[in-house]
Amino acid sequence: MPLTHPQIAQTADIVLEVLGDLGLPGTKITRLVLQGIESVRASREAQEKLARLLEQAEEEFLEKARRQGMKNASEWVASMRQHDRPWFREGLKGLMESGDERQLENLLAQEFAREPQAKRAAHLYMMCVYHALVGYEDFHPILTVIQALQARENTEILLEKIDAMHQALNVLVGLPKNLITCPEPPIHFKDGHLDAQLSAFLLDARYRLVKYGGKAFEQALDDLCNWAKQLEGQSPPLGLRLYTAAGGSGKTRLLLEAALKLREDGWWAGFIGENNLSPQQAEILTQDCRPTFIVVDYLEMRSQAVLNLLKAMAKTISEQTRKAPLALVLAERHYPHWLKQETQRGSDPSYSGLVELYRLLDFKEHSLPTFTNPQERAEFFRTARDTLKSRLNLAGESIDYLPEDLSERPLYLLLLALHAAEGRSLRHPKNEQEILEHTWKREKDAYKRLLEPSFNEHGVGWALVESVERIETLRVLATLGVSFTDQRAVADFLDKHFDPIQGATGASLQVPWLAEQICRLFAGEGEGAAVPPIRPDPLADEVLWKALTGDKGLTLLRLTLPEMQDIADNPEGAGKRLRTLFEVLGRLFLTQDWEEAKQRGGQSEYPKLVALQAAEEARNLYRQLVRSNPQAFTPALAMSLNNLAAFYSALNRRAEALQAAEEARDLYRQLACSNPQAFTPDLATSLINLALRNSELNRRAEALQAAEEACDLYRQLARSNPQAFTPALAMSLNILAAFYSELNRRAEALQAAEEARDLYRQLARSNPQAFTPALAMSLNILALHYSELNRRAEALQAAEEAVQLRRQLARSNPQAFTPDLAGSLNNLANIYSELNRRAEALQAAEEARDLYRQLARSNPQAFTPDLASSLTNLALRYSELNRRAEALQAAEEARDLYRQLARSNPQAFTPALAMSLTNLAIRYSELNRRAEALQAAEEARDLYRQLARSNPQAFTPALAMSLNILALHYSELNRRAEALQAAEEAVQLRRQLARSNPQAFTPDLASSLTNLALRYSELNRRAEALQAAEEARDLYRQLARSNPQAFTPDLASSLTNLALRYSALNRRAEALQAAEEARDLYRQLARSNPQAFTPDLARSLNNLALHYSDLNRRAEALQAAEEACDLYRQLARSNPQAFTPDLARSLNNLALHYSDLNRRAEALQAAEEAVQLLTPFFVQIPEGFFPWMSVMIRVLESLKPRAPLMFPGEICQRLQTLSRHPHPQIAETARKILQRSQCA
Repeated sequence: MPLTHPQIAQTADIVLEVLGDLGLPGTKITRLVLQGIESVRASREAQEKLARLLEQAEEEFLEKARRQGMKNASEWVASMRQHDRPWFREGLKGLMESGDERQLENLLAQEFAREPQAKRAAHLYMMCVYHALVGYEDFHPILTVIQALQARENTEILLEKIDAMHQALNVLVGLPKNLITCPEPPIHFKDGHLDAQLSAFLLDARYRLVKYGGKAFEQALDDLCNWAKQLEGQSPPLGLRLYTAAGGSGKTRLLLEAALKLREDGWWAGFIGENNLSPQQAEILTQDCRPTFIVVDYLEMRSQAVLNLLKAMAKTISEQTRKAPLALVLAERHYPHWLKQETQRGSDPSYSGLVELYRLLDFKEHSLPTFTNPQERAEFFRTARDTLKSRLNLAGESIDYLPEDLSERPLYLLLLALHAAEGRSLRHPKNEQEILEHTWKREKDAYKRLLEPSFNEHGVGWALVESVERIETLRVLATLGVSFTDQRAVADFLDKHFDPIQGATGASLQVPWLAEQICRLFAGEGEGAAVPPIRPDPLADEVLWKALTGDKGLTLLRLTLPEMQDIADNPEGAGKRLRTLFEVLGRLFLTQDWEEAKQRGGQSEYPKLVALQAAEEARNLYRQLVRSNPQAFTPALAMSLNNLAAFYSALNRRAEALQAAEEARDLYRQLACSNPQAFTPDLATSLINLALRNSELNRRAEALQAAEEACDLYRQLARSNPQAFTPALAMSLNILAAFYSELNRRAEALQAAEEARDLYRQLARSNPQAFTPALAMSLNILALHYSELNRRAEALQAAEEAVQLRRQLARSNPQAFTPDLAGSLNNLANIYSELNRRAEALQAAEEARDLYRQLARSNPQAFTPDLASSLTNLALRYSELNRRAEALQAAEEARDLYRQLARSNPQAFTPALAMSLTNLAIRYSELNRRAEALQAAEEARDLYRQLARSNPQAFTPALAMSLNILALHYSELNRRAEALQAAEEAVQLRRQLARSNPQAFTPDLASSLTNLALRYSELNRRAEALQAAEEARDLYRQLARSNPQAFTPDLASSLTNLALRYSALNRRAEALQAAEEARDLYRQLARSNPQAFTPDLARSLNNLALHYSDLNRRAEALQAAEEACDLYRQLARSNPQAFTPDLARSLNNLALHYSDLNRRAEALQAAEEAVQLLTPFFVQIPEGFFPWMSVMIRVLESLKPRAPLMFPGEICQRLQTLSRHPHPQIAETARKILQRSQCA
């Protein structure tokens, strides 16, 4: 009778038990084999496969037994339980050890001495099982390795057989066959030399043609191997590392060498292949019994496979299912943004242990050492040169260079050594760009040289140059993912996509013959393709960059993309081709500099067009794939739409960005309805993305709606799985706070931001390494929301804590956290400024500028925008301290940087350029360079007008702002009609905006009305000025009722302005009433926050004094003016640079009020002190201070002083110089001071 399934399963287990107990030699490699067999024993899928195999053996046995007349005996043997058949275990062991049947016969003779027929049947059964195992292609490699171990074959042969065993084991347990590969392809030598000319592809790390050296490399290699080995015996036995370095720095070689060393020590070690590892496969891999060392290279584009692995590793921690060591090493040119986010939040519902995984494994970034020692890199270069010279069997003199003239990166030293071995000298051997250009030229020259004989023999020498260009195009396409499998594929592609190559006589080159020559050219490269991709990767990047930024870039892209027929015929193949394309493009555009490409002669618009068209084509192709298989490809289409939305947004194509984001949201909503557990997180993410896109178009209510829904979804997810989704909830709360703020719902914004801070603080307590960065970010955001509500002390506390945390992070990992520290310092500077701690504000802003300057030197593409932004902020801080020349210098540099950025990427940076011009205009104005101020303001207005024409929803608010500011600059030049025109247009635009979205734009309308009132007043249209000022006051009063913390300062300011308008119409009682209310409001504000509002209170008292004076209430006027002076004196003591000019102006006003009361001596004393205090500022920045200085001199002269003013000699010298200033008013003011002065 046939075996039952439990018996077959038991038989399968005995087979594996026998394999694990064959008395193999006690080596590390033996241990690996036995642990591999243990993986099969632990795998249900493997057991099922072996059971099916044994069923087949059983059927074969019964058939043969019946034919040999042993029916009864065979059924008796087959029905015996396995534990009743020790002979089976012993007999199978003997067969597998030696293949010798005699031992089996002896055992059977003893077991079945009284049943001869049973003996024959048992022997037959054993042989059927053995032959089934040996004949099974996915089991045979296991037996081969065992026999090789028993024969004690050499390590190289043994390792090859072990690689085959791993492939067999993978298939048995349910993993891709070539899941982990350790490439070590043979290089064919002839008499110790290379068979053919050495191509640059052989310098790829995989071929290990030249031995790496250097103390730093050896230390890094030892550290990596020791780290992996130390995982044995740990609990959990898991390790996770990230290595980052620029292309050509040797990271792939380091990881390859480590894998090879560990492989010899009995590890399953190597690189994850091209397989898209599924969550199920990741779980099988992490539960495997083999000691495993996995490298994932080019991490940026392999996020899903890595996340699946990380989740599976996290699961083994909670379930304690992993016994053997597992080391996962990630490699990329920079720290991927998505990985940084994941290490901070781990927000996937399918597993909740990611955060714990990062904490337990002490996950952090490792940078790769380069040849910083000049002597070491010179030694490496010379060794490489001599090795290559020997391999190429070359004679002649060797090219050499000084150590300081060599690159620090190993690949470039190898490429330079290749040129040196062949006797070619480079003019700039340290210039990596030049090395790559010469290397590719050498490749193309080799094509010509190798093809020329056959072309001449065939009589088509005229076609050689164009053929080489065509070969270059094919290699570019191969690198981008087009597969040229054989000669026919090459010929078909050439025939379909290229015109024939024709000579002067009209003869055409035969395409099949050209395809044959091309295939012969690359026959030895061993890439498994008729036309292989370009290697190594930095060389490929250089060639691709030039190709895609040239005038044929879009054509190349179109040739790379699969056609609709390809999708219909082979959707999986089309998907794979797309993935390859986006991996390569992603790598390329993340590491190249568009502006640098433009300087090198490329067309800088093409990278953006190529990348954007790739994203659009991805969406179109996924649409086609969805038609053929909606279940499989709808998630990919939704993801591609989210990505496309982000890309459109980066290019300021905001309407298209919104459209893509809305479609992504709709698709994820459908997916979440059918599978909420899998797709609710994606729906929440898409809603966040949609909220951002709506916000960019100033659709603030819609942005808030999307953000609120996202937050609600994350809150639900966090309730059911707090470990996984609390980080995502915190993140969404911070975003929600921003959208509340945009609608001036500031209390709700603060509430959301405080909750986010509290959640991140809890997370950081349990896992500081993972969540301290997020806590710092949240504190930074919270500071802004406190500031909006004028809770400035709390804002400062949050901002200082953010800086403190980020400073600690930047000390331990400067590469990752220095940008965050710089951002927090800018934020801190703004908060200090609001509290009038201006020296500290400047110090923080200067440090931020310095950090961004360092970052921009090493990575200009990434950090030049941040440097420009920090310079704008620094200009404000200098201005507050009356260091106006330095303020202007910083603002001009910011403008210059933004202009460069806008030239190379106008869509992205024109808005920033416009804003920088607006700020620059203010800096010019402070120095009374009013014509230049107006020029900058007009250019800003023109840029915003262009932007608003193409995208009114996004840029109309900015246009209104620029018109508001432009009106001020027209006014300074007494071009009052133009000032009024600009102010009226600003009010008109903001009125329209406030009608459609009152919450968001009513404050802006009120501000514009205040400005309009000033412009009417200048033209003596006083009734209209009053009407505008009253409307502004009424709007601010409404806003202050609903949100007093946020808008009381604005209400007070509008009352000050209204008082002036009443005064201009001689409605002095109403003017006084408004000024007194402003004073009272500022006094309340200053009581609760003296640092922030004492300057405003002092200013309001000065204004109030004027209104008392207008009503001849001179004693009250004097009282207000004296209090204003006392306040400014206190401020100037703590911050003289910032407040001494204000004190001087206040003293000048006080002098006038004393004079009104005929208290001339006190008036003269105040006027003299005012001139004495302001003069040092005037001599330092005459353009900025001469208007007030001339007023003070006139007041002083009117009081007829008797004694001269005393000044230090250096001020007198500066006054002497200024008395000859080309500006007549500055010169006259300096002379008058000198007339009243005596030099010490």
